[in-house]
Amino acid sequence: MEDKQIFKAWMAELDFDTRGGIAKAAKALGKDRRTIERYIEGASLSKETRLAMTAIAQNLSPWDPQTEGLPAVHFSLSIGGKQKKA
Repeated sequence: MEDKQIFKAWMAELDFDTRGGIAKAAKALGKDRRTIERYIEGASLSKETRLAMTAIAQNLSPWDPQTEGLPAVHFSLSIGGKQKKA
């Protein structure tokens, strides 16, 4: 999958493909509006940007020693070596 498709899918998943979405995406990623427009047009995504996109989609906050970046409420369950999300 091309970076352009990946970015557009991320934008749609977070409802950033609606009115005002470019500004919201820019703020969430710490980028300027033009950079977001370049990603939409097909500019290459860095590993750091893709990791930030994942963190934002998972509602994670920037890492710090107290929270380890986890959301205020999180849950994980492991049974028989398989991990399930609830």
